[in-house]
Amino acid sequence: MSLESHGGPIVCISDHAYKRARERLGLNGRSFGRLARKAFADGIRHKQTKGALKRFIDRLHLRNRAVDNIRIYGEHVYLFQGIFLVTVYRVPTELIKYLKYFKQ
Repeated sequence: MSLESHGGPIVCISDHAYKRARERLGLNGRSFGRLARKAFADGIRHKQTKGALKRFIDRLHLRNRAVDNIRIYGEHVYLFQGIFLVTVYRVPTELIKYLKYFKQ
């Protein structure tokens, strides 16, 4: 677990999240820490989504009940429990077209 706060909000990142970032996003530890802070601060929140994107987030939340803070930043979904980043997923290809309607 790592505590990231260099110039942004404090975000704790689990070892599992680091592993998934390498596997799913191709990011190393330092760049992933920066991205996680940006996602926490500026990401699209669950309540801002509509339609198919909202249903996708709802399904993620039902599979991960402990998660209370889901953010979309770029083409990735970050699952937080408070300030603790649990894991990260890619937005499915068929839903990426809906992300252009949200300002980041």
